[in-house]
Amino acid sequence: MLVSIKTEDNVSIITMDDGKANVFSPTMIAEFNSLLDQVPTNKGSLLIQGRPGMFSAGFDLKVMMSGPEQAVEMVKSGFTMLTRVFSFPRPVVAACSGHAIALGAFLLCSSDYRIGAKGEYKIGANELRNNMIVPTPILEIAKFKLTKSHKQRALLNAEMYAIEDAVEPGYLDEIADSDKIFQIALAKAKDLATLAHPQYNETKILDQEDVIKNDRKLCIVFEGRDTAGKSSAIKFFSEYLRPNNFNYVQLGIPSKWESSHWFQRWNKVIPNSGEISFLDRSWYTRAITEPIMGYCTENQYRRFMKRVNQWENDHINNGIELTKFYFSLSKDQQERRMNARKNSQLKYWKLSKNDEKIVTKWDAFTLYKEQMYSKTATDVSPWVSINSNNKMIGRLTALRYLLIKTDYENKKILKPAVWS
Repeated sequence: MLVSIKTEDNVSIITMDDGKANVFSPTMIAEFNSLLDQVPTNKGSLLIQGRPGMFSAGFDLKVMMSGPEQAVEMVKSGFTMLTRVFSFPRPVVAACSGHAIALGAFLLCSSDYRIGAKGEYKIGANELRNNMIVPTPILEIAKFKLTKSHKQRALLNAEMYAIEDAVEPGYLDEIADSDKIFQIALAKAKDLATLAHPQYNETKILDQEDVIKNDRKLCIVFEGRDTAGKSSAIKFFSEYLRPNNFNYVQLGIPSKWESSHWFQRWNKVIPNSGEISFLDRSWYTRAITEPIMGYCTENQYRRFMKRVNQWENDHINNGIELTKFYFSLSKDQQERRMNARKNSQLKYWKLSKNDEKIVTKWDAFTLYKEQMYSKTATDVSPWVSINSNNKMIGRLTALRYLLIKTDYENKKILKPAVWS
């Protein structure tokens, strides 16, 4: 046997060991897939490890050079294996015990959490250096995990990384001493095994697998008054997402140049292909907060209101799937939350001088909000108003809307809850 499986508590452990370089031959791929069938899909987690000094050196080059038919068949089965790991319903931890080359590196990209062993080891995709093309589906899986600044170097330049340098490009999540890697990986797998099912799997399917298959760009805007629950809603939405696969955007105070080049400021946070961006406030601060507080001129406000619809349309025509949430709450509810922040030793830092000023301008805020609704709620980019007097109900309502609005594989329309 080239691959074995054992179970410890609620963790299934698959070990690859061919006694050599752990190359993925048709036999090893078949054994791996067979053992993967034995791993529970509704509970626990999966831990994948290699042999000491070698996680995997990739496809079996002897088979690759034996003929085109054999090579194509092996690549297809290898991609099927990666897809199964990438979309596995439960969390997958990889213990990278040594070199991870080519398909070995892509197996790391398919896992949910990756721990590398310290040592003189290399990680990288060297296909182009061997006169091979990386198949598009495998390339997309790698791009999903690799950081923006390293995609060119890692994939097109076929750069090999020392294992200590493999966290920054996105091949690994952490490094550990080689004699402790299994214990650390097992502890992580046991922790992830406690994540709720089927919530973990459903979130994974919606927000990651479908995005990468369709090369989609999701941009979700959260606007509303202070204390409306925007930040906590984003945390709720992204709880089960891999950190490398979504962007949390909160730009803060604009510079003088950004203030006079407003749309250019926000162009840089629009998601690229295969990305999801959650915006904790957005370009619409110019529609409400800035004119109320005098942070922009009247001409800047009018110019924004005149141009914003076309700017959004341009991005939508370029493939952006835009959702604009406005979290609404009552005046007395905001006052209660403000007082709670002010008197809390854990939340007092959330209350700024600007917050204290703008809550005194309730009516002006309402006027500018209604003008924003009137001018910028279009057929292709409507505003979705969420009652957030109860934060949890508000979060669930927003998530439900997104699930119903968004098309994705195996979509199920949730039935309305019956309250007693």
